[in-house]
Amino acid sequence: KYMVDCMKHIIKLGLKDDFIITGYLPEDKLPTYYAAADIFVLNYMNSGYISASGCSAKLVAARRPIVTTHGTFRNEELIDGKTCLKVKEGDMDEMLTAIEKLVRDRKLYDDIVEGAYEYAQTNSWKNVAKQHETLYRRCYHERSRLNEGNSSKRIQPS
Repeated sequence: KYMVDCMKHIIKLGLKDDFIITGYLPEDKLPTYYAAADIFVLNYMNSGYISASGCSAKLVAARRPIVTTHGTFRNEELIDGKTCLKVKEGDMDEMLTAIEKLVRDRKLYDDIVEGAYEYAQTNSWKNVAKQHETLYRRCYHERSRLNEGNSSKRIQPS
């Protein structure tokens, strides 16, 4: 029902030819749609059921802005106004306003794409692994330093 309501709203605005509403797509079809899209709209209902997903990471890699609902998965990646535009769940007017902002404001469009891409680069698995390695080395050196000053009561790993 919600998807039908969205389509009716889009038609009423005269934007039918500007939208492709896909619903679920199999994995092998995604690259084609990612390449063709100008803006990704993740309009989730009942977002409490959505868990961490690779979807937003793939969309960020496609270098297109994302419009999504508040409370959606991976909130640490999707920061309103920096890596995406967020709207209230079920609010079609707010959703369309966010899309219109991106269509009309090329600087905002580019800033959202760049913000998401920078976030993805900073938080890549390689960089996260480096951060963990740095932390573990600091812990190891701190333990070594403490052990040197107190040889009679050596701190042992647990």
